[in-house]
Amino acid sequence: MNKLILSGAMLLALGLNTANADDFKLVATNDYEPVKAKIIDSTPENFTINVKNLSNLGVDQDAPVFAVYTSGSKPSECADFTTVEITYKKPEKYLRLFDLSDKPEIVSAIEKQQCVAIKNIPAT
Repeated sequence: MNKLILSGAMLLALGLNTANADDFKLVATNDYEPVKAKIIDSTPENFTINVKNLSNLGVDQDAPVFAVYTSGSKPSECADFTTVEITYKKPEKYLRLFDLSDKPEIVSAIEKQQCVAIKNIPAT
């Protein structure tokens, strides 16, 4: 899983409520490659997800956009952050570490929608 997953999200810090659901556009998840994620650390500055999941077998790691979701099953819609550059680190094979401290709208979207659509950007 070289590039993967979560070029940006894919957050989910459940403590910030600075954005409303109306503050972001919703897009159909069927338009993007779905990626199931589990939140390991929800603090915005160390937002960490684990993408090791049977649901992710066969994920097209070269897809231009991922629909990263934390719900039990893929929702029909995700918050659209495909125009936002979200960098992340890959401390372990399946972990993605984001600094979302300056992106509270993404944290809020993950909390509310349990899904964000983000560009596939290689880890830094």
